[in-house]
Amino acid sequence: VAKNKGYYAYPPNNLLWLTKSLKGMDIDIKILDLNYELLKNVNKDSSYDYKNWLLVLERYIQQHKPSVIGVSCTSVSNLFEEGHPFIQILKLLKKYDKSIVLTGGVNATGSYKELLDKGLCHFVFSGESENKINYFFNSLFNNKIDIQKSGIFFKANGKIEQTKGERDIVDLKGNLIDVYNYIKLGDYHNVGSLNPYSREAGIDKKYAAIQLNRGCRGNCVFCGVSDFVGHGIRHYPVKDVVDEINYLAKEHGIKHFEWLDDDLLINKKEIMDLLREIIRRDLKITWAANN
Repeated sequence: VAKNKGYYAYPPNNLLWLTKSLKGMDIDIKILDLNYELLKNVNKDSSYDYKNWLLVLERYIQQHKPSVIGVSCTSVSNLFEEGHPFIQILKLLKKYDKSIVLTGGVNATGSYKELLDKGLCHFVFSGESENKINYFFNSLFNNKIDIQKSGIFFKANGKIEQTKGERDIVDLKGNLIDVYNYIKLGDYHNVGSLNPYSREAGIDKKYAAIQLNRGCRGNCVFCGVSDFVGHGIRHYPVKDVVDEINYLAKEHGIKHFEWLDDDLLINKKEIMDLLREIIRRDLKITWAANN
């Protein structure tokens, strides 16, 4: 399946947003997409033993010796089931015990108590974390506290605590144009796919993920979207989104896009303005909205 590019290989847009939020600081930031690295090795090396995928992380740590490591995972499976990759990664980092370990994402948000009680990380960032991680690094390295943010969990004196401050709501603006160089975006289509629609659009067609809205109108009891990003729906400025699509299409040869939105069509004016602008700029792209 992997050699047929059947496994999902989404570019890590959320990690790119976190990177963008730290761009103004004097920090050496690197993104390691282990899912991409695993699929790349399977596709390019017929002798590669995929069971040793953690070696990629071990070698990376030995080479770069990071002082802070952030780990994120989005999965519908039970985090503490036997052999879950997220837990395997955290156990490996605990063995090295050389870095501050931060976790975030859907899984960590829902399991922060277990992660901290088991000593698998030092901090858990709940929900959206662009502002939280900026506040954290400013406090850690610059001894500078701007606006304190709640939602960062940690353990102190045997008790789980949470940072105190205002509730964090990310103001959606800008785009990822200046941070795409942190990943090998143009190679993702060579190792996997976004979903069956991206394969139908052309298995050799370069692709990317894009987002207009965060949130969902549904508020369904079985879904964690509202718990993670808050109730209500926010949207990026249409011009910022189209500028990003335009940049990716013309500078990186991206011809197929996947909308990450859980509720793409909620704001009718914005989505119509966006689609008209794509036509006006004659971008000649395809897109899918799998959610």
